[in-house]
Amino acid sequence: MAELGLKNRVKFLGFRSDIPQLMAICDLVAHTSNAPEPFGRVIVEAMLCGRPIVAAQSGWAIELIEPGINGFLVPPGKPDQLAEVINTCHNQPEYNIAIAQSAYYMASRRFHQTNIDRQIAELLSSTFS
Repeated sequence: MAELGLKNRVKFLGFRSDIPQLMAICDLVAHTSNAPEPFGRVIVEAMLCGRPIVAAQSGWAIELIEPGINGFLVPPGKPDQLAEVINTCHNQPEYNIAIAQSAYYMASRRFHQTNIDRQIAELLSSTFS
């Protein structure tokens, strides 16, 4: 990483239990898995932390992110396109704020504990009625 000038800019932290606090200090969260995610928990966590997210365009990410509305998608294995999105976000902070707000609204509406509890109760009620 030193040869790329990233020594003091990128950290690999391993397992952490303080994810919301770490995400809160990020300008952007990048979820760049090459394998399709069955459910994008990290994506939802970033949205609920009010952070803009860029993710690989595969798996559940394509169900969670509306490109340019509540996040960004890039094809897996395309670092040039990922860098372009990161640079755009860096150069357009007002746009970033709008994306993050939209992401927070969508995630809180779909995944807030109260809403999940209500949906489960409705499902159980209709299944066992």
